[in-house]
Amino acid sequence: MRPWLDPEGARALASATHLARLQYLDLGHNLLGVDGARALADAAHFARLRHLCVQANQLGPDGARALAVAPWLPALERLRLAPSDKVARGLDDLRGVAPALEIVGLERSGT
Repeated sequence: MRPWLDPEGARALASATHLARLQYLDLGHNLLGVDGARALADAAHFARLRHLCVQANQLGPDGARALAVAPWLPALERLRLAPSDKVARGLDDLRGVAPALEIVGLERSGT
């Protein structure tokens, strides 16, 4: 068994409609990548999600842009990223969709 969640695992999580009441999801320090971010973004049943941690997941700017199109993003209150994600170029997309969203974890990157 692998000790991390990869894009395939993210797709499985995104298809788990029994998680529709989920409000807090910590997926930090996994291997989601851009494909995993896209899978999570497609999970329309995450409408009650308020806090999402995806720090250290190799998202990059394309992963941030993928999350920006998530139908549940405007309801999200807090998103935890990490400087190592190098998502700075995708942050404007996130902030444009959810201006009240608190994006944490980027303090050391200067964004």
